[in-house]
Amino acid sequence: MVLKFLICILFFDGLFSYKIHRGIHIRAAGNLSNDELMEIDLYLRRYGYLDDHMPGTRILASAKNRKYALQFFQNYNKLPITGVYDTATAELFGKKRCGCPDVMPQKNEAEFSKKKNPPTPVQFNLGTKWERNRITWRLNSFSQKISQRQVRVETERAFDLWSKNANLQFVQLQSGDADIDIDFGRRNHGDGQGNAFDGPGRVLAHAFFPPFGDTHFDEDEAWVVNRTGVDYFTVAAHEFGHALGLGHSEIRQALMAPFYTGYNPNFELNSDDIAGIQALYGPPRNQPPPTPTTPRTTMPPVVPVTEAPQPPPTNRPVICDIPYNAVVRDFNGDLLVFMGKSYMLRIDPNRGLVATMTQRNMFRRSPIRPDAATEVMSASRILMMKGRRLYHFSRIGRRISRKWITGGGATMPEQARAALSFSSNDISVLDLVNHRYIGREFPGVPNRIDAAVIRDDRTILFFKGRSTMYVFDRSSRRVVRTVDKGNELMGSTCIVSS
Repeated sequence: MVLKFLICILFFDGLFSYKIHRGIHIRAAGNLSNDELMEIDLYLRRYGYLDDHMPGTRILASAKNRKYALQFFQNYNKLPITGVYDTATAELFGKKRCGCPDVMPQKNEAEFSKKKNPPTPVQFNLGTKWERNRITWRLNSFSQKISQRQVRVETERAFDLWSKNANLQFVQLQSGDADIDIDFGRRNHGDGQGNAFDGPGRVLAHAFFPPFGDTHFDEDEAWVVNRTGVDYFTVAAHEFGHALGLGHSEIRQALMAPFYTGYNPNFELNSDDIAGIQALYGPPRNQPPPTPTTPRTTMPPVVPVTEAPQPPPTNRPVICDIPYNAVVRDFNGDLLVFMGKSYMLRIDPNRGLVATMTQRNMFRRSPIRPDAATEVMSASRILMMKGRRLYHFSRIGRRISRKWITGGGATMPEQARAALSFSSNDISVLDLVNHRYIGREFPGVPNRIDAAVIRDDRTILFFKGRSTMYVFDRSSRRVVRTVDKGNELMGSTCIVSS
């Protein structure tokens, strides 16, 4: 018998008490008892916001750590950031949700590594996908709340939601071993006491990441189909996202957001869900090209360039053609790309795209959609800019400071476009207002760029729009190549064979 570990749920000893999930049994703010504080700490640890101890550890957090964890939870879930267990926070604590954590703790990596099978980080990345596009599934048990026919129909519909938006094919099996086994269960249903379900109205379901994929639903819930209640289709589609390799999303409108939002008769995947699943499996085959639009004209570079990029193919993953917010080179030589609202790519110069992640899985308390970022190698620091705020991070992603830069010779432009660190005392901020500086200092580079990074001692990369990258040679001070950034940096992920 092979022991399966529930990857997307962190292991811990003991169950959460009833009151932490309902929320209403813990007073908002005020002087909370130690028992109430313990329940808050357990919840925050389980879902990755508090990383002072392993999930399930029944030790009270320090007031400082709890305040930070509550701020993290509030910021992640778009609540007023108060750092206290206020009414809005208590209400969200009590909402129905998926049992998978929202973020992974980072300080306990050494402890996790002692396990034979440490949990996989909760983020969609290329290491937690099926190595094939034809996925089998099987219904092993059914709910007593809805008919078997309804379960089959809604399960197929939930899988169809993903196959319509990615290169995936799902096949139902009546017997034998399937990739995704689907079951309904109550309380301790075979995944270990720490992962037992908790009765009606709290955790609705959970799932395994590949290569397991098993998906379990709490039979104590009041399951319904196509009406108000706990809609089976909506929850199943979310859990199948985990079974395919997706983690939770900070985008509240996304299917992969952690909290159950109710039945929607016109439900479709959010663009965030589509970007994630296509990053893993590519776009669906025979996807019709988008409606042509009038191309925007751009000024040609002032010096001749070679290898002018062709328009990107329309059938490659969405992730290849999203404009970059900022790019930095980390201390291992990889490129870290900030894109969209909260996603990052890690690109190895030799292997191409190696991982995608949420920004705050690596840089906690970092600004969403930074205007610019750069690395200062000599000081082992990464700097991010948002408006006129300058953020300092350590090489492991810990925020050191946040400063408001204005006045004197250190004024930060309000619309920074990119930042280049030539030394700890020489950081060039390329901004939208004084954009002519870019064309003057870097001949051949368009004035209005999106991001830039020093790749090595010889080369600077400039990024513009969905797909264009300018390779600037520092010694000759000219653009030597203009290429498709997806093909150049991410290799086979973005190259589509004709």
